[in-house]
Amino acid sequence: MGRGAGGSFVVRINRPERREDVWPRQSMSAAFASLASSAAEIEVETYVEATRELLPLLKSLGVAMRVAARELERNAGRLEEAGREYSTVGGMLIGERSTQKRGTIELVWIQRADRFVAAMLSGVVRDGNELPKAAATAYAATLAPHHSWAVACAFRLGLRALPSTKDLMLQLGSGNHTEGCRRATSLMANIEKVCARVDVLLAAPR
Repeated sequence: MGRGAGGSFVVRINRPERREDVWPRQSMSAAFASLASSAAEIEVETYVEATRELLPLLKSLGVAMRVAARELERNAGRLEEAGREYSTVGGMLIGERSTQKRGTIELVWIQRADRFVAAMLSGVVRDGNELPKAAATAYAATLAPHHSWAVACAFRLGLRALPSTKDLMLQLGSGNHTEGCRRATSLMANIEKVCARVDVLLAAPR
């Protein structure tokens, strides 16, 4: 725990060493759950680490998602670098008011990617769609408006090769479909809450 802008307390998660080839990750749920439930300011470090915990999921879903994972990983690294002099996301946004908004730009792109994952999971667990359809709908609503025509076409094509919803849930649940659904629902809800918190920070006058 440390202090952010204005002297308020911020929460730091004690995380084990990350292995991006392992899925599912209990620490992923813990990271997003902590950010979603805490009223403390969001640390840049914690936000970046939670976002990186999505990488195993994306990388496990095929070529198109591996491309998305690489982009998300690159954005997370850039945000981490830009935010080194700030302890919190809010402090970074304030600090970049009159400077080059490197961290702010990366934060916006990460928000879009996080919302894509949440919307994709929502299409599966709330709407009962197969994963390829849920991902295509989520992509159209979140990332597609900000991609070039060529990138969007390639991404949509790759989404057609995604595994089935059943396979996704079995993977999330380590072979247990019910547990996979529970984890997907929990992750979706926590990402949505974190995105909502960051949206408030982005919308604040600066």
